[in-house]
Amino acid sequence: MRTVVTVILRLLVDTDQPDAMRGALQGLGKPEPSLIFDNPAQLLHQINHLTAEQLKSLSNEDNS
Repeated sequence: MRTVVTVILRLLVDTDQPDAMRGALQGLGKPEPSLIFDNPAQLLHQINHLTAEQLKSLSNEDNS
């Protein structure tokens, strides 16, 4: 089964540190607060977390 997860990705740029990756990630239409990241590794972790939560939610809907 394939699932499409749509997210809002906000990248923040500091003019003093233009190479630094910072931002926030949020599921589209989700009331939960944004997941903040300060580096590429954290971004990947947050994407994995968000998709795992989405899949868990879909699984619970299927079992109902």
